[in-house]
Amino acid sequence: MADVEQRNIHPTTRIPVRSESEQIRDQIIQFFLQANGGFVSTRDLSVRLGISRTAVWKHIQLLESIGFSFTVQPRLGHRLEIVPNIILLPLLERHLSATCQLGREVKWLSEVDSTNAVATRLAALGAPHGTVVVAARQTAGRGRRGRTWFSPVGGLWVSVLLRRPIPLQHAAELTLLSSFAMRRALMAETNLHIDVKWPNDLLYNGKKVCGILAEIRSEGESLATAVLGMGVNTNLLATDFPTDLLKNAATLSTARNQPVSHQKVLAQVLSQLDPWVEQLSTGQSVFPQIAKEWRQSCITLGQSVRVNTPAGLVTGQAIAVDDGGILYVRTQSGLMQKIHTGDVLFEEGQE
Repeated sequence: MADVEQRNIHPTTRIPVRSESEQIRDQIIQFFLQANGGFVSTRDLSVRLGISRTAVWKHIQLLESIGFSFTVQPRLGHRLEIVPNIILLPLLERHLSATCQLGREVKWLSEVDSTNAVATRLAALGAPHGTVVVAARQTAGRGRRGRTWFSPVGGLWVSVLLRRPIPLQHAAELTLLSSFAMRRALMAETNLHIDVKWPNDLLYNGKKVCGILAEIRSEGESLATAVLGMGVNTNLLATDFPTDLLKNAATLSTARNQPVSHQKVLAQVLSQLDPWVEQLSTGQSVFPQIAKEWRQSCITLGQSVRVNTPAGLVTGQAIAVDDGGILYVRTQSGLMQKIHTGDVLFEEGQE
């Protein structure tokens, strides 16, 4: 149905996802958000955090280095003026639904090899269910089938760690559900029409704006962990793309002529995914609940396609996707092929 890759993860003793310094940073952000545009004194922060005023100053300087901006007034303190478009725990939590269990732990990094790789390492160290890893830039972002995902500053590069005993027969739904939750979130945030390309790519005007990769570890007949990697071309410029990618990729900020909020988009995705993950963990399929809307949004159906599958190339017309997410292709000989996983190419050569 959709691509999942299995990797070995061996949890050990749990260590904190965020360092002590990162936890203090997030507490300072939370205090400023709670001030609701008012001034916060360094003395007050020092007392509430149990650190020196010098340490408070250093943390504020670090916040400024990643895009926060403050007004400073003698005897009053600092007032938060600008919040950057990055994913930190207090910035994400204010947009999450009250019951959402995903995204309650966040690791933000300015640059990584791959957020999936970091999330996998954190999983081995005992990171909790719902941990989010996000990076401003990836140097070796992972795409499907071992491809590299181009991930410069400006996009949304995020991975979510799941620790729920989802039966293996439902594991492949994770990528379908993740991409569909992302579609809904992007459409709500941008007012742009986004299409689904089976199994889990998102397109705008025929060009790719999002890809999903799930990497899982199983124990017996259930998942032990899953890492959902999501890459979205949100706030990139056309000039950011290499020439060979530009013909098949789009960026949403250019399409709507204004930036996309990473915090709002990710919060909507996680808030939608959370109850679906819980339902899957009870052994109940979720895809049938969204199948009608999914099919209506799927640009693959009805198209003449070439599908690269593990068993070889299948050519024909994409006829249907069943409630299990399996693609049916009628070949030129009239045979109906069931395809569980593969890469779809449209006959006109669009990827």
